Amino acid sequence: MATAWRRCSLRRSLADLMDARLVIEPANAFMACRHADPELTAQLEQAIEDLKAAPRGPSFAEFRAYWEADERFHRLIAESADNQFLLSAYNALGGQVQRFRFFGGLGVTDADYAIAEHTEILKAFEAGNPGLARQKMIDHIEGVKQRSQHDSEVRS
Repeated sequence: MATAWRRCSLRRSLADLMDARLVIEPANAFMACRHADPELTAQLEQAIEDLKAAPRGPSFAEFRAYWEADERFHRLIAESADNQFLLSAYNALGGQVQRFRFFGGLGVTDADYAIAEHTEILKAFEAGNPGLARQKMIDHIEGVKQRSQHDSEVRS
């Protein structure tokens, strides 16, 4: 009984985390894109390249570089939104840490999807289209939520 409760609790926590990210991160993307410059887009592009090159194995040691590149991509956007309250909310979530906590034993199972979604966000930044950046971030977080829920079911 305790194991079933724990699985339910973990799935609920993951869903709650993703719902909170859906509130904060699209706003960050919109605001950051409004005043993005070539330096920011180059840094986002480098984070994506690092995601592509990173190992994705089942242990933290094997997916640490992937986690770091993913966190850097999202953090760059959060910091570039230039809103101290949104940044505080982003930091309070610890979204990347919490999500990657669920990868234990599985490794990174959604890298190809995440890389493609990050690339779409980058394209919106390069086009200087804040509304599109917000929508692409929504698409990404919703995709992460669905894939993470699937992975949590596989782990059960």
